[in-house]
Amino acid sequence: MRPGTHFAFGDHEEHGFVVSFTADLPAHLAHWYLEREQFEPVPGEPGL
Repeated sequence: MRPGTHFAFGDHEEHGFVVSFTADLPAHLAHWYLEREQFEPVPGEPGL
């Protein structure tokens, strides 16, 4: 499996380090995993 296949990492001006999931991963699994890893949704930014 290539690194970064399921998630894209970056920075956000207001929220700092952010993660988004790619189309290779079902949205419900990505949401569950990212919350489990202590990431919070960014208000007004779907997918972040």
